[in-house]
Amino acid sequence: MRYLKNFNNNAALVEDDSGKEYVIIGNGIGFGKHPGDLVDERKIERRFVHLIQIRLKLKNSKISGRKPLK
Repeated sequence: MRYLKNFNNNAALVEDDSGKEYVIIGNGIGFGKHPGDLVDERKIERRFVHLIQIRLKLKNSKISGRKPLK
């Protein structure tokens, strides 16, 4: 996971290797970090994903007949 944007010292927007974006929360998770830096996953207390991304993948998989990506 790599940082995209810090909201404050305890929350940040990150992207995993597959390109899925998450908002992560943890004590000091964003302190002193810059876009492109790697995330210390041991500090993550909560991870949130936008439901629209999930729904679009499900909708697209139903249209094309493929199984949804995880």
